[in-house]
Amino acid sequence: MKYSNLFILLLICFSGLAQEVQFSTTVSSTSCSGTLINFNVLYIPSENSVTEFDFNDGNLPMGWSSSPYTVGQPCNPARGNTPSNTNYFWATILQNGGPNNGKRFVQTNPVDVSYGGSLEFLIRYGADDPWPGCEDGEKVDEEVYLQFSIDEGNSWEDIFTDWDTASGYSAPWYDWYENDIAIPASAQTSSTIFRWYQPDNDGDIWDNWGLEDIIVNAIPAPAASWDFDFGNGDFGSSGLSTSTFSFTKLYSPSNLTRNFSVTISTTLTDGNIIGLTQNISVVPSDIIPPTVTPPINISVNTDTGLCEVVLSQSDVGTPTTSDNCSIILVENDKPSLTFNKGINILTWTVSDNASNTTTVTQTITVFDVENPVLTIPADIISANCSLTIGVASAIDNCGVVTPTNNAPLTFPIGITPVIWSVTDSSGNTVSATQLITVSDTIAPLISPPADVVVSTDINSCEATGVVLGNPTTSDNCSVGSVSNNAPNIYPIGTTTVTWSVSDLASNTSVSFQRVTVEDNISPSITPPPNISSNSCVIILGIPTVSDNCSFTFSNDAPDSFPTGTTTITWTASDTFGNTVTATQLVTFNDTTQPTINIQSDNITVNSDASSCFATNVNLGSILINDDCGILNSSNDAPLQFPIGRTFVTYSVTDINGNSSSKIQSVTVLDNEPPVVRARDLVVSLDSQGNLNIPYELIDNGSTDNCNIQSYDLKFKTSGLVISENQPIIEEIRQKQFQIGSTSKSKQKKQNFLKLICDNLGLKEIEFSVTDTSGNKASATVNIFISDNLNICGNSTNPPAGSASPTIDSDGDGFDDEIDAFPFDPNEWTDTDNDGIGNNSDDDDDNDGFSDELEDDVGTNSLDEDDFPIDTDLDLVIDYFDNDDDNDGQSDENEIICGTDPLDYKEIPIDTDSDGIPDCLDDDDDGDGYNDDIESFFNTDKLDVNEFPNLDEDGDGIFYSTDYNLIVNDNCPNISNADQLDIDQDGVGDLCDNCPKEPNLLQENHDKDKFGDLCDIDDDNDGQTDLHEIECGSDPKDENSLSPDFDGDGIPDCQDSDIDNDEVPDIIDPNSYNFDEFLVSEFISDNGDGINDVFKIVKIINYPNNSLVIYSRSGVMIYNKINYQNTWPSDQDEKVPEGSYFYSLDLENDGLIDKRGWIYLTR
Repeated sequence: MKYSNLFILLLICFSGLAQEVQFSTTVSSTSCSGTLINFNVLYIPSENSVTEFDFNDGNLPMGWSSSPYTVGQPCNPARGNTPSNTNYFWATILQNGGPNNGKRFVQTNPVDVSYGGSLEFLIRYGADDPWPGCEDGEKVDEEVYLQFSIDEGNSWEDIFTDWDTASGYSAPWYDWYENDIAIPASAQTSSTIFRWYQPDNDGDIWDNWGLEDIIVNAIPAPAASWDFDFGNGDFGSSGLSTSTFSFTKLYSPSNLTRNFSVTISTTLTDGNIIGLTQNISVVPSDIIPPTVTPPINISVNTDTGLCEVVLSQSDVGTPTTSDNCSIILVENDKPSLTFNKGINILTWTVSDNASNTTTVTQTITVFDVENPVLTIPADIISANCSLTIGVASAIDNCGVVTPTNNAPLTFPIGITPVIWSVTDSSGNTVSATQLITVSDTIAPLISPPADVVVSTDINSCEATGVVLGNPTTSDNCSVGSVSNNAPNIYPIGTTTVTWSVSDLASNTSVSFQRVTVEDNISPSITPPPNISSNSCVIILGIPTVSDNCSFTFSNDAPDSFPTGTTTITWTASDTFGNTVTATQLVTFNDTTQPTINIQSDNITVNSDASSCFATNVNLGSILINDDCGILNSSNDAPLQFPIGRTFVTYSVTDINGNSSSKIQSVTVLDNEPPVVRARDLVVSLDSQGNLNIPYELIDNGSTDNCNIQSYDLKFKTSGLVISENQPIIEEIRQKQFQIGSTSKSKQKKQNFLKLICDNLGLKEIEFSVTDTSGNKASATVNIFISDNLNICGNSTNPPAGSASPTIDSDGDGFDDEIDAFPFDPNEWTDTDNDGIGNNSDDDDDNDGFSDELEDDVGTNSLDEDDFPIDTDLDLVIDYFDNDDDNDGQSDENEIICGTDPLDYKEIPIDTDSDGIPDCLDDDDDGDGYNDDIESFFNTDKLDVNEFPNLDEDGDGIFYSTDYNLIVNDNCPNISNADQLDIDQDGVGDLCDNCPKEPNLLQENHDKDKFGDLCDIDDDNDGQTDLHEIECGSDPKDENSLSPDFDGDGIPDCQDSDIDNDEVPDIIDPNSYNFDEFLVSEFISDNGDGINDVFKIVKIINYPNNSLVIYSRSGVMIYNKINYQNTWPSDQDEKVPEGSYFYSLDLENDGLIDKRGWIYLTR
């Protein structure tokens, strides 16, 4: 028997429920703000069994009831078996007593089906199998009704009454009939009872029916709200009562992939909680480290008295940083910025908001320039020449130092200077002199008057009439005279007055009094006029300066001026340190090109010995100049200059990007003649009486440092008959072919010398060689001319030992009788008999195609019947032709598209006639929309007039939320073909409510033109978001305002003057009460700048005021009209500490506005 279990719902534990929560994540985007994860959440509510019974035993579930029934298979065999062949309920005996007296029924316990559900069960009417006890009903009221009650069984309503009785057992429920019936809305309560009820019957054994496998299913409650635990300490919630929704979560920036355990749960309307916990991976948002340039290396001196220096942040500087996102930390490994003497390495580490770091170093060199402190013994006056002068001591900031001196062993009469000196480890030296006076007298004593400080006379840099006072003198005997060297006029600064005292024995003592003349008047300065220049040589001019004394002036102008406007500060200082400043503007824009001066524009040199080039060419002096400075310079001179003229280009660029260039020509001459090498010959006249002498038979390896241009032969023997002198060599022009340009190496031909029989015998020939530069050299060659064919009728034999010329005259390895060119060592075969040997012939078989071309294509260059094919007769053979059949489509396209590249009638389809066949065309109809896009939107990709409209704003950029475009219009409703997006948040600048701040969601609380991310007042309530946050009000609620007592737009928590009475709250005793004026009660005129005067705040608003101050005894000591916070500094005599009484008349109208006690202390 199946039972409905009672489930206790626990958070996250949902094994007893059929419903479940599912969610999936995708990376929406990565940005400098972090990784944006898109969550898709789904709550699946499935029906649950709330009560059920399979009737396999006789124990009804708790709360169920029924009329008496038989459990088993009472109608077996016939139609008695259920599909599962298990026991079932069979209604036989009638109910005895109760509201269902004399009836048959099955009734469930009350169940909660508030949100609907279904009833699943099997039903069957009796069909006389066997009889009785399995007998069918015949009347209408003998059928079974499915009913429900929502009032604890007091009343019943029908759900289903269509299991009608039928003759001949023709209805399907005369056998076991499966039902799945939805619970109607009227039955959907938290306590509904279902029953199967037969209204009438003919007795216990008649009109029987049965049930099997009853299951009552209920639909769970819907979702009411959602809660999120994002696994990183962040939590969220949503009041959406929906089963499916999506949202995004921005995880903090990181350079690593992170895993988070995320829990999403929903609270159902019945209070149950369903949820799911699973791990998600969050990809890095930024893996690019910052770009860092360290501060410049610096050199500093040790701090006074220390062997180290403690620097400020401004001293060491700060690295220059940049990052694709943002820098959050710049730190170094010595935060105390304390550096020892010597070289210190300061390591800087820069981190961005994704924890990417970059490390650079800065060198801090600390020098010790502080002199040791030397303390020497006092000067000594003694009657003895041998004396102890004492011991000097010295201290140094960087270690122990020991003083030395030059004192003699004994001292002469008179004054001897003893020089003490000390040097520290850094080489700093200091010295002092001790005077040793050997005498038998004692000088008088004198103390000068006190030092005097006075001001300069009016309109003067001097002081006169200074009262010095008198010195105090004494002597062991008596003072003879007292004098001084005081001047009548004292200059600015300190003048030392020397007082002298002499006793009666002419022993004299002196003392010194300092008279200091102060100048408290600042100079005046007018700067030179502003300057605008395009030259780095900028003359600032001289300022106009005046002062009652002498003065100096200076400026902070840089060594060089950057492009733009620089503010120069002029400072004038007088001799007493009073200063004044003024500014001058210098606007600089360098448009002047640097200059290049070449010592010689044209240089001519000879080639190197035995070389066809010149090296180490002296190009002369090259002077480059720019008034701002040279950034770089270069030239393209080669290491080796060839024969002829070479142009060298000099280029220079100044520090501001202006550039110049200049060209120098270098001509290399070849003055080196060829080296002639020749051999003697034995030759014979041919059958025509001619003599053919190729130069190759005479030349024996002549060379030249460059190239040989020609060879010449000329007979030197007198009386030799020759038809003419003519060059032996001429160049054969290069041939051009259809495909590319090619040529064979230069070949040479020879002309014939016409001789007669008188020339037989041994003769001399001059053999000349000329190089390509015209240099010529020659040698004499002996030639024995014979008449082997006896053309001249006489016989002349060659010299003894000469070889016969008739076997292989040209020495090319082919006998003359098979050599087509017996006197040409470079030729021996002529396939096409055109008189040009195959070695020189570009077309050996004379079929119209070059040998080189036939070799490339693969046809036989020696067979005139084997040549390349040209299908379309366009004079471009198929081997090189991209379109063999000349049908307008390339062979490659035709092969891809399946058409014959050799049949011009077979062409691939090209719907839009753009030259690209449809099989290769991304846009077959040429309507601007890719075929894939048209297929997605079900438009005809072959109809130029049918396409999806994805460009509403007409800027040529498509936009779609359905199709994943490579480029999606970032501003689909405003034309912006440039797609500018400064903040790269995916929203174009023209429709971005914060174009300089990434804000994909475009949140805008107050619906103004500024998004919340860049709106300083999100709720438009007149108070900035920053003020509202700091003062505790809601920056996104226009009804939530921070207090602003004076209504000046600055909340009180940020207002330094809450009542706007011009009295700062820090000194205002009542910051919420407007004060017309405020009187201080405490004065301390000790010169520390704090409470030095009796201050009445806002007294400037009462220029007619009258202030009277009395002593405690009632004596008026001060009376001032238009008092402006100057007492007691303007009191005629210094007043003592104590209490004073004041009386203030603001309008000087005789009415006292304020009186009271003030207290003066120092």
